[in-house]
Amino acid sequence: MKASWIDEPNEAADKKVRQIVAAVGDRLKVAGDIVDYEFCFVSADELSYVDKDFGKRIANAGGGAVDLLKEIAAEFSELGFSVEGTEAALKRFVDAKEIKIGQIIHAVRVATTGQAVGFGMFETLAILGRDEVVRRIEKAVNRVGSQSR
Repeated sequence: MKASWIDEPNEAADKKVRQIVAAVGDRLKVAGDIVDYEFCFVSADELSYVDKDFGKRIANAGGGAVDLLKEIAAEFSELGFSVEGTEAALKRFVDAKEIKIGQIIHAVRVATTGQAVGFGMFETLAILGRDEVVRRIEKAVNRVGSQSR
C-alpha cells in the first residue's frame, strides 16, 4: 500500500481493508479516498487528534466526559468486539448511567479516531478491535491529565 500503513499484504490486512471499505460505503469515491481513514491503520501511539475536536468532545466537554471514557473503557475491555456487541454495550452503559448517548458517543469517536467525523461508530469500534479501542481511550484520558498539569 502506497501510504505504508500495511507492511506486507496478508489475510488479516485484506480483511481489515474490506471491512473499512464496507463501512465507508459510498463515501469512498475513488480508491485513494481511503487515506482519509488513516486512523484505521495506525496504532494508538501513532494516532493524532484534531485539537478542536479533542477540546470540544473530551477535554472541555461538560458532563464528565473523561470519567465516562474511563468507565466505558472498562466495559469495553470485557467485551467480545462486534458491531452488535459494541452497540449493545454502549446502550446498556447509557441506560445504567441515565445519560444521553451524545454525552459519551462523541467522546468515544474522538478518543478512538482522533476526529469528530467518520463512518459508523460501531463499525469503527469493531474494525479497531477491543484492545486497540481500550488503548486509544486510555491515551485520550491520559492526554487530558497531562494537559491539566
